Amino acid sequence: MFSKTFNSYKAKVLNGHLVGSNQLLLDVCKNVREAYGSKNDKYTLDIKVSYFRSWLTRGHTSNIGVGCVTDLLTDFVIEYEAMSKGCRECEQTKFALEEDSAKFRIWYEGHQDICSATHVGSSGVMEVHSFP
Repeated sequence: MFSKTFNSYKAKVLNGHLVGSNQLLLDVCKNVREAYGSKNDKYTLDIKVSYFRSWLTRGHTSNIGVGCVTDLLTDFVIEYEAMSKGCRECEQTKFALEEDSAKFRIWYEGHQDICSATHVGSSGVMEVHSFP
């Protein structure tokens, strides 16, 4: 399969995942509110949470990490963030178009919103930036 075709399918799968996960998080928020006895969606709710993070490799050299916030009463994940220092599509396109070219810069402007590289900087700082 050509990389352009693969990346097109990858974007469709990612879009489906984002739509589904956003709906799931809305349902989880509703269930957490019900568990704490709140029926009003307009007010902030005081809940007890736990924060968990994990990295692909040990130490400060990992290129991929994930963090999630879990409600302690219901054990539902109420927020998560996956972080990556790289994007395979960017690497392939840098090679094909040359990173310093105008074509690459134009391509990258359209790609930024779906780029899987969500972290720039050292791996050690990725943990701090996982939840602003």
